[in-house]
Amino acid sequence: MDSSIRILCPGCNARIKAPAQLHGKMRDCPKCGERLFIYRAPPEDCGPAMLCDEPETPARKPNRAKLREKLILLVDDDRELNDGLRALLEKSGHRVIQAFDGIQATELVGQEQPDLMILDVMMPHMGGYPVLEHLQNKPKAPPVIMITANEGGHLKTRAEEFGVVDFIRKPFPTERLLSSVEKGLDRRQAELSALAGD
Repeated sequence: MDSSIRILCPGCNARIKAPAQLHGKMRDCPKCGERLFIYRAPPEDCGPAMLCDEPETPARKPNRAKLREKLILLVDDDRELNDGLRALLEKSGHRVIQAFDGIQATELVGQEQPDLMILDVMMPHMGGYPVLEHLQNKPKAPPVIMITANEGGHLKTRAEEFGVVDFIRKPFPTERLLSSVEKGLDRRQAELSALAGD
């Protein structure tokens, strides 16, 4: 039985086949070089382009000078993906704390006061939307980026009603996430500056 992971590159629409052991890890698309997470297998008819265990070309590095040393709360019940995102964000110069369900997330927001939260939609015990409801009346609540493997425009619409920074569907290019992180941290800085001015 073929246990490989088949994905579609969001950058160039290349159909990619990756070894199962790369699940939750980051690799470059062999066609366009887009940095992406190996996460799930959408179409069954993906072509045979293979991803190596190590990329042959160096990853493109965005300008992250103003993203240093911010605290990001990463909330996803998929431990492999959670760890992969943590590695990416720490490599970008951030401090990262992890939660694996919404209950842990709400506790850590109160204890650690993160600058940004990356929040999965579907999780055990408490999902992403109840966490957003919990944060709604908290004046120092962090900006939120929502991530999900689920399809459906109603999910994005509901997230936007809560004022999320971005709503990203898995799998996604790392550059898309890092761009959203920068946007969210800029929003956080503006909110803190406004509070300090009051």
